[in-house]
Amino acid sequence: MMAKLECRFGAKELPETSKAKFQQATQNQNESLEDWADRVLSLAMPAFRDLPEQYCTEEVISRFCQGCLDKEAGKHACLNRPKSMHGAIDLVRHHQYISTAVDGKASRHKTNSVNAVSSSEDKISRLEKKLDLLMEKLVIAEPSNSSKPKGFRGFCYFCNKRGHMQRECIHFKEEQERAGKEGKLNVPKERGPQNFN
Repeated sequence: MMAKLECRFGAKELPETSKAKFQQATQNQNESLEDWADRVLSLAMPAFRDLPEQYCTEEVISRFCQGCLDKEAGKHACLNRPKSMHGAIDLVRHHQYISTAVDGKASRHKTNSVNAVSSSEDKISRLEKKLDLLMEKLVIAEPSNSSKPKGFRGFCYFCNKRGHMQRECIHFKEEQERAGKEGKLNVPKERGPQNFN
């Protein structure tokens, strides 16, 4: 029977059946946004094969937005009227990111699309932690200088450069030697980090 229908209509199912499947399609629980978009496109091909491409594109984008698991993100994307499927995916992702990052709302539907946004943030935070650990190891491995406190980040009161004290300043020592020869020490009147350029 199916072979006869295929010979007669040139497809395995009638256009009405294809349209009904298309209209009832929704995103599956563990389906990523890209997979959901591909599935909507594959369902639209037999459903709208005789209609203009522009109409088909509008219907596909509308069905994609309406069938998303995250209804708020789908509504947001639909209201912004994206012109392409990539634009619709970006709008859904953007809304999910805003909801999770700014509002602090966890998505009710934990999908791969939300994980794609949060996974990059997780990678960055893990890299930052590793970098902090490496910096701590580097500070520990650095040979200690008895006259210089470990990790000194203040400004020199003589030259106003960061990273050393006045007593360790090369310019201060040179000025002391010169003053010893001339009999007078020339110290700047304003001292501290406010002179730092």
